[in-house]
Amino acid sequence: MKAGSAKSIAVGLIAGLMIGLAVGYIIMEQEVGRLEAQVELKEAAIGRLESQIAEKDSLINLFLGMKDQGDLISSSGKVIVATMITLTNLDGHRDFFADLKKDEILQVQIHVMGAPINFYVNKGTINLIQKTETLSEEFTWTVPVEGRYVFRTELEGYEYALVALRIAPWGVMLGGGKTGQEKVAIESVQATTTSLSLWDISTGGSDVVITNIIIRDTAGNQVGAPYTVSVPLPAGTLTEVTVAVTLTAGKYTAALISQAGNQFVSPSFKVS
Repeated sequence: MKAGSAKSIAVGLIAGLMIGLAVGYIIMEQEVGRLEAQVELKEAAIGRLESQIAEKDSLINLFLGMKDQGDLISSSGKVIVATMITLTNLDGHRDFFADLKKDEILQVQIHVMGAPINFYVNKGTINLIQKTETLSEEFTWTVPVEGRYVFRTELEGYEYALVALRIAPWGVMLGGGKTGQEKVAIESVQATTTSLSLWDISTGGSDVVITNIIIRDTAGNQVGAPYTVSVPLPAGTLTEVTVAVTLTAGKYTAALISQAGNQFVSPSFKVS
């Protein structure tokens, strides 16, 4: 009996020890998993911060470039708006006012880092132009009647956006420089997961040669390597620039890079 009791106690102790070790192992695995999840969250947060810093640096450099080129604006017109603004859920819109003459032709450039924005041109309570959920726009507009107009940038959603906005009369180069330098308007974009076509026209009075295309996502991050092309854009002639791409569903912009090193950004487009 004594030997049997001792054996039973030993077996019980061993079983208890094994159960304790198993439970301890499970708890340890859970703790390791929890720590790994925390590390992943921290790495994701660091990645978001680095992306935000890169976006801000990109727009700051663009704004500094606008300031540096201010002296090159021709005397034929004045720049109406040339600024960089930050929109947040606490300060979600910004208005700019201008007194304009009938038939005056304006050039508008909008470049956005962060959440998409809405852009409006109003006269009184009448909405004349509405660009919704845009990350990049470049267009011309003819003033219908003389009077005071409001240009509004408005945050779409509840995040933040850094916006470079430039508005000037036709003939005043928005990128800095005098009439006659390279100027390209991207009129339309057609895109699939495997193909991208941009219909463009050189409006600066001279031919422009496009040598590269850079695609960016909604956060302003470059998607893949630049695509190499060689497409001349004759002045005043609508021309198609096509390239084979590899994209997933989402929203993008495309930047045309000229042989002279200038960059022309398309309106945002959707791939589904």
